[in-house]
Amino acid sequence: MEGCCRSCTPCCSRLWNYIWPDFRYPDVPNNNNHVIDNPAAQTAEIRTVSGDIRVPSPKKRQVQLYAALFDFEARSDDELTVKEGDKLSVIEKRGEYVLAKKLTGSLESGLIPANYVALLQDEFAKHKWYYGNIIRGKAEKLLLASQNKDGSFLVRISESHSDEYTISGKRHIIHPQT
Repeated sequence: MEGCCRSCTPCCSRLWNYIWPDFRYPDVPNNNNHVIDNPAAQTAEIRTVSGDIRVPSPKKRQVQLYAALFDFEARSDDELTVKEGDKLSVIEKRGEYVLAKKLTGSLESGLIPANYVALLQDEFAKHKWYYGNIIRGKAEKLLLASQNKDGSFLVRISESHSDEYTISGKRHIIHPQT
């Protein structure tokens, strides 16, 4: 993922260096002036000039990413054929099976033996710039807050592709006076 991000969007090199620090790339100063801190990762309150604001609870359930551990061939219309490594979202547990939806390819859903899937840990959850499953409008509101400077950013799960990430950033454009 790192190589693709770096080659496809070299304009975000400062962000890539922050996410994937490496001796081959220039060091990024260890100040977080451009990171939108995720209040849910640290505290349930946001300090503002006008006082403390409670962070609302997320309305949407966090997407939990699962992976198929083995190939499974559906034997009925209720079951789902998966290949080892397929990314899945588990909708509900049903005894020894789980109702799952494929997150790549055909986006089908069906039953799979529960022992054929494993929960994948979200690799970015520990970072304060990661907001997980928030919508674009909420990300824009966070970025447009007055305390955020040019270059501020956050990373979230894509609304249209739940197995991908979206980077939202703030850039102030000054229009020339005419």
